[in-house]
Amino acid sequence: MKDMTRREFISKASRISGMSLGMFVAGSGMPLPATLRAVQVGFPEKSWEGRGSGAGRTLVAYDSKCGTTGEIAVRMGEVIAQSGAAVDVLKVQNVSDLSQYRAVIVGSAVHGGKWLSGAMEFVAYNQETLCTVPVAYFLACYTMRDPTSENRRLAMEYMQPTLEAAPSVEPVATGLFAGVVDYSRLSFLTSKILQVRGVKEGDFRDWGAIMAWAGWMHTLLGIKGGV
Repeated sequence: MKDMTRREFISKASRISGMSLGMFVAGSGMPLPATLRAVQVGFPEKSWEGRGSGAGRTLVAYDSKCGTTGEIAVRMGEVIAQSGAAVDVLKVQNVSDLSQYRAVIVGSAVHGGKWLSGAMEFVAYNQETLCTVPVAYFLACYTMRDPTSENRRLAMEYMQPTLEAAPSVEPVATGLFAGVVDYSRLSFLTSKILQVRGVKEGDFRDWGAIMAWAGWMHTLLGIKGGV
């Protein structure tokens, strides 16, 4: 019999664990693990009206499974709004009109080596409009908990499916940030699979780096505030 590598063993164990847990719950009549969370998950949204008029609004749109990427988006909005700019932070599913925005930042948590589908679909569907304004992307992922050059390269690869889905949009910058692993915000099944894979729980966000990037975006995207 061929010896399995450690990576192959962990991958196989994860699949077996997931199947076993799913079969157990399905057979017991309990709700499916994918729907079970220890805490209620919220997705923050916020707006700042800004000072002055005529400069247009800035949108920070995000997609998230557990709400923590939304917290990153809100912090970015706070930094940009400090200049007096009008800013909206919205979950991508709640963006209804892009015509009012003069700059757009779009970000997402990473799942399965790419942005969440909602964020990818948002930029793909709206690329005709997004290609007419300055746009920046960002992601939040476990890989960036250790921001080595190799991990940054891997994180940039997570953006490739999005770039291919919306080729007309050319982001002026891409922010790569660490996210949060909080088992209480994840489904029962997902948390168990991550534990088997050795994923450590914790808040790995570097708020200094996030705020510095948002400040840079204020300049790079040409965001203007009131006086």
